[in-house]
Amino acid sequence: MTNSILNFLIEFSKRLETNASEKLDNNTFINTAERNTSQDVQEISLIRAQHATTSRLVTCLVNEGLVSSFVYLNKPSKNNSEKFPSVVQTDLENISINYNTIQTKNQVSFLVIYPKQKNTNSVKNDLNELFEPIYSASQNKFNSFFVFQLEKMPILKKEISTNIFSVGIIDSQEFSYYHWHIKGFFETSSSDYDLNKYRITDPNIIMKQLGFWLNSDKKIIDQVCNELDSSVQHQRYRYENPPKTPDIETWKSIDWENSILEGHATHPMHRARSSVIKNQTIDVSTDFSNTTVRFIAIDRSKVDMFGDFEDLLEPLIKNANHISDDVENHDNYINKMVDTTKNVIIPVHVLQLPSICLNFKDEVTLLPFESKIRGQASLRTVSNKDLAKTGKCIKLPIAIKITSALRTVTPWSTYVGPKLSQLVSKLEKRNQELNILNGLEIDNDVLVIAREDASINYKSTDFDIAKHISCIVRDEADYLIKGKNEKAIICAALTETLANGKSAVVDAFGLDTIEKRLEFLQNYSEKYFAAMIPYIINFGIAFEAHQQNTLLRVSAEKPYAITGFIIRDFGGIKVLQKQMYSALNMESDPENPLMLPDSCTDAHTVEEVYKLGYHAMIQCNMYRLIRALDLHYSRIGWGIVRNSIEKSVPSIDHPLLKYWYSPTIDLKCFMSMKLDSLYRDYLYAKVSNILILGK
Repeated sequence: MTNSILNFLIEFSKRLETNASEKLDNNTFINTAERNTSQDVQEISLIRAQHATTSRLVTCLVNEGLVSSFVYLNKPSKNNSEKFPSVVQTDLENISINYNTIQTKNQVSFLVIYPKQKNTNSVKNDLNELFEPIYSASQNKFNSFFVFQLEKMPILKKEISTNIFSVGIIDSQEFSYYHWHIKGFFETSSSDYDLNKYRITDPNIIMKQLGFWLNSDKKIIDQVCNELDSSVQHQRYRYENPPKTPDIETWKSIDWENSILEGHATHPMHRARSSVIKNQTIDVSTDFSNTTVRFIAIDRSKVDMFGDFEDLLEPLIKNANHISDDVENHDNYINKMVDTTKNVIIPVHVLQLPSICLNFKDEVTLLPFESKIRGQASLRTVSNKDLAKTGKCIKLPIAIKITSALRTVTPWSTYVGPKLSQLVSKLEKRNQELNILNGLEIDNDVLVIAREDASINYKSTDFDIAKHISCIVRDEADYLIKGKNEKAIICAALTETLANGKSAVVDAFGLDTIEKRLEFLQNYSEKYFAAMIPYIINFGIAFEAHQQNTLLRVSAEKPYAITGFIIRDFGGIKVLQKQMYSALNMESDPENPLMLPDSCTDAHTVEEVYKLGYHAMIQCNMYRLIRALDLHYSRIGWGIVRNSIEKSVPSIDHPLLKYWYSPTIDLKCFMSMKLDSLYRDYLYAKVSNILILGK
């Protein structure tokens, strides 16, 4: 049986070796599409979108251990053998690939996934054990597996047999466009290995088969498939209607916010836009970047308000326009229609109106006013020109699932934001003092924290209801750097791939040599870790500093030197309160707590803080940048990152480094949480630690 599977993989390799047209890399695939008719381009856009979702889905399935998997490296033809990448042992006893050699187009490697083995903790030491779930299942529902051609090599963990390896961690960018579903394997003869017969593009085929393998709830699988399809369709539209090419010189921060092409690099629902309101659909052409807010009036006794909410929102409300063209607009017209001694006016995202009408129709009055807004990358945080003049933007709930979460705003978030914002000045001052005591030479201006000075939410003990009427008032990025002669760029935009095949960071900053890319990474990483790590060490505070919450600050003129960062969004941070209050020489106030009970921002151990820091900073920020700079496979980029981290800790034996440098690390399990219907509770899987590559 083992020989049958090996023969199959060898035969597949031969077919691809002899048919160069089947071995297209991803850039070739995209460029080919551009030369075809508009109809062909639309078809290619669909395949590209399916690939974007499929590669992320399979990445999650493998890394989370929801399937069994291995990588097969074919033996190349003799005339190319000297160019085959060699497998080398690292000092951490992991297998990695020597990328100083280059694979030719005739050389092929595969990822194979198949049903999860019963003993999930065992390490397979030979092919019979590895293939057991396939060949022992020839008469049952598990008689199928998937094969994915790889364009780049993942981090490999163990050599099980010649040319066959277990996977340490894989990334969505390592897949080619070619995937196959092998069904009825033991009823298939070797002469029937037709590539086109088995080829698939639809991620739902994989998802439904996974549900079959795992015996999952059909309703959950159907829901996940709907969200995967939403991701594909919205991504397809984005490919066909791409954003403009970034321009540092002329763009404001809001322009960068709206330049995102693909979004989350590893989440399968990276472009999903699914309404939870019955009969409400989110069309692919829905423009989140240019839309409107409406306004409601609600009795003051029915809301919890924090900070100077009404004063801060006054520029937005008094300049709101009547929705009827027949009514003449004038200053503060909306306030003259509402008795503000009894009621409070709250902005509502236009896409949230169905939820408001469904849940609160007898408690709110929908006012006939609107204001234009521009959506930021998160979609629910929006900018308005009148608010921007006073340095503010607002975060609003929308009853839409984006990635795997409903994008409302909970009372946990509306509460902690203003509370923590009151401490920012004290934290900044004390951070400077502690850095000096720790012997760290860190520029105090390297980090600007966007405060959340005010908020409001519907008053209810049922937070699933309360989260549908809420608003957080946050500092606007461009206002925070006013007078600094700087520009702010959301980090997520930098690692997108442009139509010319370059990453946005390489194109925008003119990083056309390896030396320039190395210098950029060093400057970025040194300032990034100098900004974030001291808060972890000094206070037990981990900002959720992933690419969407972090903005790069650069000088406004060429050469656009990196000056620092802006961090925003307190809803996903972790705070070890005991350590923070101790560092600030303060006592916590039980009558006025920093957080509401059961808040996910409350860390109980310092390891929770370290874990979030690693997830947000390493996995979801630096990893993406290193790939965009093409400094991952050489391992050079990771050496620079480690050096930068070590400059921002007091000593090399600090517990943070011990945690971050462990051979394996926790990876957040997006699909496992999805299949278990989890949102606020997280699941993690152990994967190889990318941070120690080359160490």
